[in-house]
Amino acid sequence: LGLAGVGVAASAAIYFLVPERPADRTPLIKETVGDQVRDIGGILRTPIFYRYMPLVVVSQGSFLAALTLWVGPWFRDVAGLERESVATSLLIVATTMTAGYLLTGATASRLNRRGFKTESIVLTGMLFFMATQVPIIMCIQTGAVFIWALFAFFGTSGSVMFAALSQHFPGHLMGRVSTMMNLLVFLLAFSLQWTIGAIINLFPTDADGGFDPQGYQAAFLFLLALQGTAGFWYWGSGHFKPPVSMPQQPGPL
Repeated sequence: LGLAGVGVAASAAIYFLVPERPADRTPLIKETVGDQVRDIGGILRTPIFYRYMPLVVVSQGSFLAALTLWVGPWFRDVAGLERESVATSLLIVATTMTAGYLLTGATASRLNRRGFKTESIVLTGMLFFMATQVPIIMCIQTGAVFIWALFAFFGTSGSVMFAALSQHFPGHLMGRVSTMMNLLVFLLAFSLQWTIGAIINLFPTDADGGFDPQGYQAAFLFLLALQGTAGFWYWGSGHFKPPVSMPQQPGPL
């Protein structure tokens, strides 16, 4: 009911606050299915897409896979927290993640206006994100909530790379580039959720059915190795340049 109310309020705000499109402006461009398929094919033939794609997809896929399913069990099995403490810790982590999405984008925009490249800003955040995973892999219990809060905050930095990638494409393709990346991120996130569980299940459970901390170590070490590999790919493929010719926006019908 609450979510429905928010949806109605958002719809009303759009209806009453978003200005009408002036009649004297160029009419909206209509595209056929063939145009859309051609644009997607153009994106997939662009080398720069494959430079960014592994880093963004692996970073965000790992972030979502861990945060949406395995943080709570980690607090229970590794940090030894009780149910109430786990719930409180998850609330803190979720709040920090929200703050990360708000502050990371705003900070990147501000620094970008001062001459810093979007890629440099995002890569710095990704390095901090990878660094936060080291104490998680080491199963450090002291300050575990703080460590996971940093994980949630810096894990959002990869989402800003969507904007960096979109800058290499014409304006009418930005939405499709982001949509394709989002699709790949969620597909990998679901796959990694299962993979983390499969790795953890390789280790014996305790008498209460809890998972072995060594299983978490192996699983998160696997995630960090994936991110490191994607990072090396990004740096090693730096010679890729966007093509001179990209699919152009079709004219109005």
